[in-house]
Amino acid sequence: MAVHSERGVVRDARVCLGGVAPKPWRAHTAESALRGRRLDAAAIEAAAEAATAGAALARTTRTKWSLSAVSCAVP
Repeated sequence: MAVHSERGVVRDARVCLGGVAPKPWRAHTAESALRGRRLDAAAIEAAAEAATAGAALARTTRTKWSLSAVSCAVP
C-alpha cells in the first residue's frame, strides 16, 4: 500500500494484494475507500472490506482471500 496524504487526509492511494492471484492484484475499490478519509483504523477496515468484496473465489484461494482482509486491517 502506498498513500499520499495532505494534512492527515488521504489524497491518493495504491493498494496491491500479492499472493492471492497468479499475479499481484490491484484493489481499486480499496483505494477509493481510502481517498478523502483520515488514515485511521476505521478507514483501513473499510478498505480491507472493499478490497475483498465481491471476489469470485476458487476453492484453492479462499483461505488466501480471508487472510488478505485480515492483513489489510492490521495497522
